[in-house]
Amino acid sequence: MRNKSITVILVLLIVFLTSCSNPHNSISGATTATSVQNNSDKPHSGWPPPPQPILFDDIDAAIAFVKNPVFRNHWNDDFRAAYRQMVSVFQNDGYITTVSHSTATVFDNTVTLYPEATYEDIGVHYYFWFNEKLYQVLIYTVKEGDDYSIDLQTETVSDYYNKRWNVEVEFDDVGSTQHPLINSVYFNHSDELRLWALSMLDETHYVVVRGNKDEVDKSMLVEFIEGLSFDKAEIE
Repeated sequence: MRNKSITVILVLLIVFLTSCSNPHNSISGATTATSVQNNSDKPHSGWPPPPQPILFDDIDAAIAFVKNPVFRNHWNDDFRAAYRQMVSVFQNDGYITTVSHSTATVFDNTVTLYPEATYEDIGVHYYFWFNEKLYQVLIYTVKEGDDYSIDLQTETVSDYYNKRWNVEVEFDDVGSTQHPLINSVYFNHSDELRLWALSMLDETHYVVVRGNKDEVDKSMLVEFIEGLSFDKAEIE
């Protein structure tokens, strides 16, 4: 009887060790597989990822962060530097640009602040529903420095893009609107998923409006833009 018990224990032990050695059948194996993938530079070249936009519940929460930023402990030095730069730009402006629409519905009250990235300036982001379609509105800040300054009498958002990223950015065409601030927009079709309309808002800010290519065309973007209005949420 004792020998039978020992045999059972040995069989169970062999099964247990076999299971642990198979990375597809155990928690230990799954952890190892994940660790190998994370340590490989092939599927994740360019890591660590750039600082990500920060989502806030509403404009008041975004302003509170800009007035008194609290940086998370797990953010590395690059993240902290990017977010400090972002906060400094909004503080220097003295406000965060807010967006409303004459007929569209705000998708939610969230506000997203964007740090500077490889091909993206510091900005603020909102969502709207218009004629049963979802639109993104982003207000970006022109990068500081004489090399990037824009003369609205002679230059456009296309000129700024060329200065900012040192490449000849080509836009498909230009559309006209009835908007008092945005009388023309440049369309960019290079994004495979979204259609972009871009325009200078003033000498230090520009606006980007995006819609899903499968649902939105240029005339729909223009119609949406014509209902936009902009205001300033002061940072006191």
